Amino acid sequence: MHRLLLSPSVRLITDSFCRCKSFEKGRRNVFERLEFSRTFVDSQDLGVSDIGAKSVTGVLQSQIVNALHLGERDKALSILSTLNCRNDPLRTDDFVCILDYCARSPDPLFVMETWRIMEEKEIGMNSRCYMLIIQALTKGGYLEEAFNWLSYLGGIPHSRPDLPMYNIFLSGCIRMRSMGHIDSCLELMENQMVGKSEDTYWELLKVCTIHWAIVLLIMT
Repeated sequence: MHRLLLSPSVRLITDSFCRCKSFEKGRRNVFERLEFSRTFVDSQDLGVSDIGAKSVTGVLQSQIVNALHLGERDKALSILSTLNCRNDPLRTDDFVCILDYCARSPDPLFVMETWRIMEEKEIGMNSRCYMLIIQALTKGGYLEEAFNWLSYLGGIPHSRPDLPMYNIFLSGCIRMRSMGHIDSCLELMENQMVGKSEDTYWELLKVCTIHWAIVLLIMT
C-alpha cells in the first residue's frame, strides 16, 4: 500500500509521542491496571479469529493483547518487538487487533508504540486504523495528540477523517470538559466541510447542557 509521507503535522504527532513517553513511568501503573476491573475478552471478540488461528502474527497479536490485559506491559512490548523483527512482509491486519484493544482499554501509549512500528515497516494505514488510534488517544486523555491526528488527516487527499472520528473526539472533549478542543474541532470540521450526523448534534447538545449548568452555578 502507498505510504504517507511525513509532514510537519506527523512530526508534531511524533514529538507529542516522545513527550508522552517521558511521562510513562509516572503513569505506567495506572495504565497497566485499567483493565483489571473488566471481564476478560476472549480472542474471538478481539478479532484474532479473523486473521486465522494458525497465523503466526495472529497468535502474536493475541499474546500481546492478553499480556496488556494482565498488566504485563514489558512482556507485551517484548512480543511487539518480536513481531517487528519478523522477516516476512507485515500487513495492516497484523496490527489491527492490538490497535483495537488499545482503543477499548484505552492505552494511548501502547497504541503509539504500535503506530511507530507500523511507520518503520512502511505499512499502509486505513481509516479503521486511524479511527482506533484517535479513539485510544482521546479516551486516554491525550486530546492534543488526537487533534493533531485529525488535523493531519484533514490535509491529505483521500484520507480525510470520517465523521465518526470527529464524533469520537467531540465525545472525549465533552467528557473532559475541554471547551478549547471542542471549538478547535468544530472549526476544523467547518474548514474541511464535514457534515454533521445525529451523533454529532447529540454531542453538541451535551456541550450546551454543560455550558448552561456552569452558568447556573455561577449565578447561584
